[in-house]
Amino acid sequence: MTKHAKYLWLGLLLVLLALPLLTNSYYILRLLTTTGMYLIIVSGLNVLQGYAGLVSIGQAGFYGFGAYAAGLLMKNAGMPFVPTVVVVMCIGALVGLFLGMVCLKLKQAYLAIVTLAFGLIVQIVAVNWSSVTGGMEGLMGIPKPNIFGFLINTPTRGYYLVLLISVIVSFVIANLTKSSWGRALNAVRDDEIAANIMGINVVNTKLFAFAFSSVLAMLSGTLYAGLYGGIFSDYFDMNLSVLFLSMMVIGGAGTQVGPVLGTVLIALGLETLRFLGEGQMLVYGVIVVALCVFSPGGLVELFSKKYREYKDKTLAERGVTSE
Repeated sequence: MTKHAKYLWLGLLLVLLALPLLTNSYYILRLLTTTGMYLIIVSGLNVLQGYAGLVSIGQAGFYGFGAYAAGLLMKNAGMPFVPTVVVVMCIGALVGLFLGMVCLKLKQAYLAIVTLAFGLIVQIVAVNWSSVTGGMEGLMGIPKPNIFGFLINTPTRGYYLVLLISVIVSFVIANLTKSSWGRALNAVRDDEIAANIMGINVVNTKLFAFAFSSVLAMLSGTLYAGLYGGIFSDYFDMNLSVLFLSMMVIGGAGTQVGPVLGTVLIALGLETLRFLGEGQMLVYGVIVVALCVFSPGGLVELFSKKYREYKDKTLAERGVTSE
């Protein structure tokens, strides 16, 4: 990471830390908190699809699974928040490994269909197993998170908790992608046969990607259950999975900053367009199509291209070539 990039990330972090000091609006803080939860999920999806090349349209299923598991553990079993996070993340790893083993031989559309089916199964169970999940009435009365005696019972505290976890997740992924695991993910994405010849365990790499993405999605679900105190089955539908996929693609799959750009643009952009009513999704769809057509690599590719053009123009004015 260059010095300018470090300063940019530091400046962004300072702005995010200062936001609750500038407003006490419940609506704005909840919107930002939800955006942070989405970022955690999209970051995991980026590892699975952007780096490993494994398509998934079932992240909303993991998100909902994590929310219900956490809600039931905290409400019915009386488990504290921190142990609940650990247990749910372990469950997420196991579920991810299981789904990964089922999908090992599948690619592209077939893999997408299986992950989509998983998401639909989770929603169907949540709706029909009403004696456990509350069905359409939802699972309510989930206790607020209590972290070593510090109660997260205000929107500001919830925002800072999600911000902290988002920063940790981003730091872990940034280091992961630079490690041997990250290089193995890229190799498997580009050419499985070549990766296998180079000594990379393709099976373990794929399973790791599935487990990692599911852990992050279920972690985000745990935050949702604890901070909002209620879960409704119709929230975790296929549309939400498609939204996560759109965030990753629009931002730039396989890049570190892509999930951040895509998540912020879509999560905040959709709220900005809410005044259009039924026209909201129409405008959103046009923007998505335009970005995919004119910049298939997402916003990261678009900004990089504009920056290179600006740099080349500046050097040309000085009589210096970029080579």
